[in-house]
Amino acid sequence: MNTREHERLSYLDLAKRKARVTRRLSGSELPRFSKLIDSWGIAEVELAFAFDDDGHAQVTGYAEIEAGLVCHRCSESLTRTIRVRLSVCLVADEELATTLGVDREVLITDGSGVTVAEIVEDDLILGLPERLCENDPCELTPGFSYPPHGGERDTDEDREANPFSVLKQFKQNRDF
Repeated sequence: MNTREHERLSYLDLAKRKARVTRRLSGSELPRFSKLIDSWGIAEVELAFAFDDDGHAQVTGYAEIEAGLVCHRCSESLTRTIRVRLSVCLVADEELATTLGVDREVLITDGSGVTVAEIVEDDLILGLPERLCENDPCELTPGFSYPPHGGERDTDEDREANPFSVLKQFKQNRDF
């Protein structure tokens, strides 16, 4: 089932019909997620609605998006695919959500409906890598190289560049 942008879905009706919803979300539909990344593509979302064994509306599926993330080592923007699996129980009652939240992920709705973006945005945020370079080797990290060790420790250039060279000269010229 294809839905229109920003359309509120009657999740109870969809669960009764065991409907599948396929959507493409833009960054404007995921404002909190969009604030956390440098750039983004279109999020591909596929959801399946049904009732769980206890009779609560359940949605399962996945969301996938290409996102530009800032590398913590080189501060460059790197593109990564964020893919999350979803399994969320939809309820309109906070007490019920508290009870169910012990065993599963719960999304509290206003009771009338929910948008696809509301279902997937939190999971996309939680799917962002904590440290991009630790999870994936950063291809932009500069290599470590040191100059070869020579016989002379300080060159004229080193002495000129050293901000403490004036103090060193002062100490050497002073009579104690």
